[in-house]
Order: sequence, then C-alpha cells, then structure tokens
Amino acid sequence: MGGTRWSAVLAAMVALLVVPAATAYAQPIPSLRGSIGTEYANQMVRNGAEAHIWQGSGEIVGDLNRQGLQYQANFSYGHVDQPTRYMRSLRAGGALLMRNWAGVFGPAVNYNITMGDFRVHYLSYGIFTDINVSESFTIFSKAGLFNGTVNFKGAYYGLGFRFYPMPNIALTAKTQRIDFRSSSGYGDYNDYSLMAEYLIGSFMPVSLYGGYTYSDIPSGIKYDTWTLGLRFYIGNEAGWLVNHHRQDAVRDPYMDVRSIGL
Repeated sequence: MGGTRWSAVLAAMVALLVVPAATAYAQPIPSLRGSIGTEYANQMVRNGAEAHIWQGSGEIVGDLNRQGLQYQANFSYGHVDQPTRYMRSLRAGGALLMRNWAGVFGPAVNYNITMGDFRVHYLSYGIFTDINVSESFTIFSKAGLFNGTVNFKGAYYGLGFRFYPMPNIALTAKTQRIDFRSSSGYGDYNDYSLMAEYLIGSFMPVSLYGGYTYSDIPSGIKYDTWTLGLRFYIGNEAGWLVNHHRQDAVRDPYMDVRSIGL
C-alpha cells in the first residue's frame, strides 16, 4: 500500500514537469525558458571518509497567460560514491511563481527518493520569496514542512543573498536549517554556503559555477563540500546572468539536503 502511495506521488510530480513543458512548447518559443546542467562535488567528512557526488538537473519556466503568473518545474538525478556505499537520488519539484518588478514569491513542492544502503522517500512543501533590493542585490528565503518514510518529518528554513558585481557574475551566500525527527531520533541539520557563477557572455548562454558548503548534523559529523558545475540556459534572449536569474527559474525554492545524500 505504501509503495502504491509513493508511486502515485512520483507520477504526480513527473506530471508537473511533462504537462507544463507540453503547454510551453505549444506557445511561442519566448515563453519557454530554463536551464540544464551537471555538477560534481567532493565531500570530506572531517576526520572521516571522502565522497564523490555527481548530479544532472534541468528546470523549465513558462507563463500561465496571466500578468506575472508563471510555473516552474525541476528534475534532477544524482549519485553519491563512497568507499563503503553507493546511493542514488531522484528529485522532481514544481512551483507557482508570482513575479513583478520587486521580485518573485510563491508555493513550492518537491518529491525525493533516495536508494542505496537505505531507502528514504520524502515530500517537502513550503513557500519562497526573492526580493530585488537593487539592480545588483537580491535577498531570498524559503520555509516549509516535509514528511516521508521511517517517520522522517519536520520543518526547513533558508535565507540568503545574491550580489551581482557585474551583469554576468553572481556571488551567493546562503544558509539552511532543517529540524527533523525520525524513527531513530530527532535533531537539526545546518548548511552554510558560498557560491559563485560566471556567464561566459550575453550571447553564449553557458555558465560555470562553484563554491563551498559547510554542513553539520546531529551526530556531530561535520562536512566540507566543494562543488563545480556547468549550466546551459535555454530560451531567454535577455542575455546577462542577472536577467536569467530574475526572469527565469528561481534558483533555490526547495528543501535541499544533497550534502548528506538525501
């Protein structure tokens, strides 16, 4: 019965990707925007093991024929390689965007399944907001709840800012906290990240990005994660990176626990 329920949830999340995409293709091409990318992360547990994290992802944004009302759909697949274990993770998410000159906000939902030494499903749902303080400065936040198998449930919160020293460069600092409980106990998980992204040119929609994340979990384990990735932007002729970020997909609307394989 549980497997049927989660299969239905996954089917619904995939529909969030397929249906909007089909709708967007039926509209003029400028309404279809998004990106595809791939990244590698090297993770070191302090005084412990090393892990290699590989991920591919895609996202799409389209208009709903109302002023400022849009949809967003995300999909990603990744795996974690460690000397003693191998895990795979599949994610699908969707969001409703209400956008104007001051920024964007709305609800978001994300489904995740992790397979390996253990199997965990969870569904997160919440709200997010990006506020354009100035031409070169954005503040963003998110908050919500999640629940899944092994009684894994709780709440998440995130806050950060993004600075554009040049239209094709973005510097990001962000933090995320997850308060959770499961069959094995309860606690909190924290991330602190510094990231940078560079768009090669206004007519060359390819960017390089990378950064560092420090994480700690209730057991006292601490992680250092270095990330390097490549992203290709699709459909937006606006040109510069700041335009892609503010007119295309919201960069960080969902709960994210990639640094521990979930």
